[in-house]
Parts: sequence; structure tokens; C-alpha cells
Amino acid sequence: MQAVNLSPRGNDCPPREALAAYCTGRLSSQALEAVAEHLSACPDCQSSLDEVQGEAASSDSLIGKLRRYVAPTALAERAGVGTHLTALDERILTQSELPPAAGTPHRPAQTAFGQYELLEEIGRGGMGVVYRARQARLNRLVALKMIRAGTYADARERDRFRVEGEAVARLQHPNVIQVHEFNEHDGQLFLCMEYLEGGSLAGKLSGTGLPVREAARLVQTLAGAVQVAHQRQIVHRDLKPANVLLAADGTPKISDFGLAKLLDTEGGETAPDAVLGTPSYMAPEQAAGKARDVGPAADVYALGAILYEALTGRPPFKGLTRVETLDLVRSAELVPPARLRPEVARDLEAICLKCLAKTPAERYGSAAALAEDLGRWLDGEPTLARPARWYRRAWRRAPHRALAAVLLVLCGLGAAVLYPRLTAPDPERAVAAIEARLARRESVVLVGEKGEPAWSRWRTGEQSSRTALAGDGVVSVRSWGRAMLELVRDPRVERYRIRAEVRHERGDTLGEAGLFFGLQSYQAGPDVLYFYFSIAFDDVHDLVKRMQWELPNIPPKRLKLPPGKGLPLPPGNPVKLGPQLYAEGEPDSLWDVGVGGPIRKFFTPAGFGGGPWRQLSVEVTPEGVRGTWEGTVFIGEIPARTIRQDTRSALTSMQKRPAHGAFLKGVNPIFSPRASLGLYVSKAVASFRRVVIEPIAENGQNP
Repeated sequence: MQAVNLSPRGNDCPPREALAAYCTGRLSSQALEAVAEHLSACPDCQSSLDEVQGEAASSDSLIGKLRRYVAPTALAERAGVGTHLTALDERILTQSELPPAAGTPHRPAQTAFGQYELLEEIGRGGMGVVYRARQARLNRLVALKMIRAGTYADARERDRFRVEGEAVARLQHPNVIQVHEFNEHDGQLFLCMEYLEGGSLAGKLSGTGLPVREAARLVQTLAGAVQVAHQRQIVHRDLKPANVLLAADGTPKISDFGLAKLLDTEGGETAPDAVLGTPSYMAPEQAAGKARDVGPAADVYALGAILYEALTGRPPFKGLTRVETLDLVRSAELVPPARLRPEVARDLEAICLKCLAKTPAERYGSAAALAEDLGRWLDGEPTLARPARWYRRAWRRAPHRALAAVLLVLCGLGAAVLYPRLTAPDPERAVAAIEARLARRESVVLVGEKGEPAWSRWRTGEQSSRTALAGDGVVSVRSWGRAMLELVRDPRVERYRIRAEVRHERGDTLGEAGLFFGLQSYQAGPDVLYFYFSIAFDDVHDLVKRMQWELPNIPPKRLKLPPGKGLPLPPGNPVKLGPQLYAEGEPDSLWDVGVGGPIRKFFTPAGFGGGPWRQLSVEVTPEGVRGTWEGTVFIGEIPARTIRQDTRSALTSMQKRPAHGAFLKGVNPIFSPRASLGLYVSKAVASFRRVVIEPIAENGQNP
């Protein structure tokens, strides 16, 4: 058959005849390449091609199958890959998602779909198509998403669509699009979702960006929603402005979980080296095809990419082709936002750059940590992310690195007056160094034999607590309330052991000292609810003996004791291991709630004058927690399943109380080893030394 040369000119769309020739294989090789590349970026032509395909398919059922192989080849050659495509590049070119539709909505050929009336097509991607529809029974507008291939979808497409349905079914959050129904009609899977009239964030940005504070507040809101998804074991993997939809009042809502990864589901439909997502918003590990390494940190990167575009009006990296963009994401240096928009504050720029770090260990440990830091910036408080020092900025900006090196050497020779500033402790550098060593599975001394912690910050009790060095140089914590002094933000590993020596110096009848771990925070009404674990003890008082001493004349009947019997002999004080819920704020009755009852081992306390050094150790793994007292006494083990059941039971019970129901609405604490840890003191004074965290293998031994 003679080839037809109907190549498009410039940026104009190819005529319908060219699309028909493309479907039937009548284009020249040059025109085929040009049309294929144009189709990969033009939603309008994709829709036209579907219509042309439908007409052509009636005469040749092989056309659709053949096109799947022709188009990727043309795209690969156009991208400069030629005949040397690697297996990874083939997946890049064949498994990519196409951009959503833009411009004038298209009227669907079929309008009746079960109880829904399809009104118009409002979005389209590589796998799915979305219609604005009317649900007849409820007379409401909805968004209906289906697989583009319909009943001809293969098992992989159907499985991925089911993953999306399961992912959104787990989420109930004001900033995540809500799904009304996930069902099947005439063999076609579909999702019925709320319809949002405000369009997408991509349309709102339109190359110009947002006011600086509005951009920060937007990403803070999105990070809160992403944190909830991560707590439900969902990684989105395709966060971008086009997947952030806006309600009529401007409320942003995350949509399109079509590429979501369920962390608690074994296996999956994604090949180990598949590259799925949108290149400009992919994390480097995602762009490298390391599917097994793509976790919550990839979503933190994508949030940083959204913040970057909201500030500058353009994504962090954008090449001429998909392959070029992926290469930029993996290896190119990022242009700081302030260079493109000078009014961006340095601290906000530092937050953005921290999200966009090349390695996951250098990013925020969670979406919640990002939201907290953006909140600090919005409130005018110091942020954890700090701007790069002047010499690092000079190195990045210098056009010739060799010249920059010479200049830095010359500056260093005359920088004696700047020496104190250059060598001043950098808190962010300290915690980053700790987490980097843990990521390499190295043991880290958090508090030594003497002296201050390597890094610390207050998580609770900052107003009622303080630290000091005792006479022997050991760090001491005093608190009149509940103090948690964080030593590690993110352990970077799923399995680790924390060891410490603790001396309970002084305290009242409810005082305790020890360690906390697994700390996560949740917004509960106007306050913050903390879910954490502690291993703690009271070495100062024997509570039962004190009760017996203070209340010797209480009749045995009131104490429910047998006639003629006094109070039973005390077993001693408990060392406790277990989860807690704690809120700094209202209601007061939620300030300290045990979850499921802790495991206890009793010991003889030292008395009113304080005690000796006690040894605490706890192993934290995805399967649960195990505690040890004084090096050899096994306190007990709490399996992860028990933690989930007890937490759910405690929340259900508390939510039934009128004072607590609204406070706890939407809160669902989930145990995770990847959460902060540190020193724990409640209404007491305690000293700490030899605090060590060490990664462990699955058999419980050091790696």
C-alpha cells in the first residue's frame, strides 16, 4: 500500500485524514513519527483518534493491537533512543499515563449508563476517562470514571482500577475527593465520585503561580491529606496539579488514585522496574524505575514539586521529551525558586528544596512533618528546613566550578572573622546526619556517657519542662507536666532497638521516667492529639505502701477486703510498656488515656530519695514491640494486631462520649515503627545516659 505523507505542520493538529492514515498504516515513516509524538501530548487529537479508530476497527480488528506497537517505536526513535531501547525505556514509553483532557468537553457517543446519564467528557488519561454525569435516582451531578478500554480492558488494567477503588474507599478526608460508589455495569468497572466545579489546580496555576502565602497554605493542606493516606497505607505516586481538583469555594481535593500503591498488600500489578506517573513530578527513585523503593517519601517529593510550581509557575524539571525529563529528575540540579521569583522567602525556599532532595533520606520524614514546617513558616516561627549556607549557594550558582573552587579557597584564607559563624552548630545538619547513619543501618549514640543529646527538640511539655547538665555532667530533664524530648524524627528503618540508662531522681506520686517511641500527631478539633508508646517506671514511690500508710483507718468493707484483713502487701512499682493517647489542650479528660492497658512488670522502688541507674530496652518492628528491664527481665510483647484492635476499641469507646466525639472525629491512629522517639518524663526529674538506637535484622540480631 502506498504511504500517504500527511505530516502535521508546526504545532497545528494533524487533519482527520492523517489520523485515519495513521490508524491504517498509510503514513510515511517521518509522518508516523510526527503524528505519534503529537498524539502523546494532545488530548483533543486523542479523542479524535478514538473516533477514527472506532470507524477503522469495523473493517480491521487488528488495527488497535498493531497501533500499540507502532506508536511506542515511533516515539522512541523521535526521542533519540533509536534501536537501543533498554527494557526500562520501553516501560517508560509504553506504560506512561497521558495528560488529562483540556479544552472543550466532548459529548459521549453513549449517554445512558445504568442509573447515570453521561453528559460530557471532562477528563482523559492513559487508562481512564471521566464524564460529568447525572445520577437519576438522587438527581445530582457526579463524576463517573471508567476504564478507556471498557469491556476490552485486560487483567492488568482492571486490577489497577480495583486498586484505585480500594484506595479511595479507605479515605474519608475533606481534602480527598469522595467516592459514592465503586461498581460494575455491563462488564464495565466504574467509580462514581463527587463532581467539583472549580476545575483543577493545573488550570488555576496556568504558568503564573500563586501568591506566596497562598501557595504555602495550599501545600500544607494537601500534605495533611497525604499524611492520612499514608496512615492508611496508601502511596499516591501521581500527585501533581492536574490531580488536585477544586471545589466551588476553592477547597483543594486530591483525586486520581489510579497509580496508588497499597503498602499493606503483598505483590501488585506494577513491574519492579516500571516507571509510572508524570515525569515532572516524579521522585528520582520513581524516575529510575525502582518501584519497590517508591514509598511515602515519593509523595513528599511530589508535594514539593507542586509547591515549586505554585511558587514559580513551572514544574521543577521539564525536558523536551519524557525520557529527557526523567533524566533531568534523576541527575540535574534544581534552580532554587527564589531565583525565578525573588519574593519567595529563603525559609520557604528551604522547605521546598528539602522536599525535592534527590535521596529520600534528605527529605521530610513524613507529609505531616512537611505540613508542620509550613505551619511554622506561616506563623512566623523558625523552620526545621534551613537555607543553604553562603558557600554552598556560591558553589551551585557559579558558572564554572573550577573558578568557584578557586574563589572559595581565596575567601577561606581571609575568613577568620567569619569562622565562628561558619562552624556554628547546625541543628538540621545534626538530625540529618543521625538519620543518614540509620538509613545505612548503623548504630547511633543519641546521648553519651555525659553531655547534651546529639540533637533534640520538644514535642510536648515545652512550656513546663527544661533540660540541664547535672553535677556529674549527665543530661537531666525536669518537667512539671508531660515532657517528650525528641531525639530522632524518623528512624529510617522498620526494625530497631532503643537502649538507655535512666535514673529517676525526684517526682510526685504520679511521676514517671523512661523512653517514648512511635510518636505520631493528629489534628483533633482545635488541638493536637498524640499517639505514642512509652516504656517508663516510677522509682521514687511505692504507691500501694503510701496508700496503706496514708489511709490506715479506712474500713476494710469500703476497700472490698475480707473481714479482719488489712491492705494486701504491695507487689512493688510497675515498669510499664504500652501505647497512650495524649492531648495538650481541651478536653482535659483526654490529656492522658491508656490504650488497651499496658504490660507491667513489678519491681521494688528505691524510695523517696531517688533510685539507681536503670536499664531500659525496647525492640520496635512492624510486627509489634518487645520490652526488657534491667538487661535481662523480659517485660512483654505487644503484637501489632493487638495494638490495632485496642486502639480501635479505645477510640470507639471515647467517641461515644459527647465531650469526646467531635474532638476525635476523623482521628484513626495507626502504629508505625517509622515515627519519632526520645526521652519521656512525666511530673518528675530524671537523668539519661547511654541512649543508643541500633537497626536490627528480622531475626532480632544486629545487621
